[in-house]
This record gives sequence, structure tokens and C-alpha cells, in this order.
Amino acid sequence: MMTKDAGMEKGSMKATDVLVSQHKFLASMFGYMERALPEAATSAEVAALARLAEDLIRDHAEAEEMLLFSPLDALLTEKGQFAHFYSSHKEYMRLLEKPQAPMAVTEARSLLLLAFRILRTHFHDEERLVIPLAHAAFPPESLEKLGNDWMQRHAPLESSEP
Repeated sequence: MMTKDAGMEKGSMKATDVLVSQHKFLASMFGYMERALPEAATSAEVAALARLAEDLIRDHAEAEEMLLFSPLDALLTEKGQFAHFYSSHKEYMRLLEKPQAPMAVTEARSLLLLAFRILRTHFHDEERLVIPLAHAAFPPESLEKLGNDWMQRHAPLESSEP
């Protein structure tokens, strides 16, 4: 019989690996949305895609801030990067809100495409800066614990039925 701890070790991911995998997922979702944008006939349809992206980014940013940035707080502050990442997240949420306002469909499309381009750059910057800091600051076991905590945010609720 496998214990819960043994199962977690086998499927463990470091928080930095979770960060990269979520960035890849989000970038992939942006690609799907970008391919759907030419078919969006109204600004309301573009706004619906922007709301979906906003929800995905909000969830990702909250997990990232709570489960990776918070533990790195002191180190990131010393490097002058910590405040930048938090303010960037707020700025990106505002970028995704803009195409949700009433406007011409072409303008809404352009704003959403711009947001996706900026978010992809942000993902690259985080990976280039945060991952090396996390690897320098934490032993692998701590990164795995943070990664497991991150993954638990999205784990399905276990059923009480056998």
C-alpha cells in the first residue's frame, strides 16, 4: 500500500517547474484565443476572451505570489525585483480589463493581442530572474514542498466515498 507521502514524492514538482509549466499552459491558451480573435464579430466576444484570460492570469498570479514570491520576499527585495513583479501583476490585470470595455471590435482585438504579447514577455522575465533566485535561496526539498502546495491549489476534492 502506498502512503500519501510516498505518492507525493513520486509526483513532486519543484515550484519553479510548476511556474514554467503554468507559463507554457497560459501561453498555449493565449495562442488558442489569438486564433479565435479573427472570428470574434463583436467587441462582446472579444471581451469574453479577455475575461477568460483575466481569470486564468488572476489565479496564476495569486498562486505565484503566495507560494513563490512571498517566500522569496527578502531576497527579491534585496535585488530590487520584488515590488516590480507585484506591480506588474496588477498592471497586467488592467491590460486584460481594457478590451472588456465598450469599443470597436478592432480596437478590442488589438488591445487583447497586445496584452498577450506583454504577458509572454513577462513570463520570460520571471523565468529568467525568479527561477535562479529560487534555486539559490531554497534547497530542492523546499522547492518541492512549495511546488506540492501550488499543485494542491488545483487538486480535485477527494471523495469520501470508497
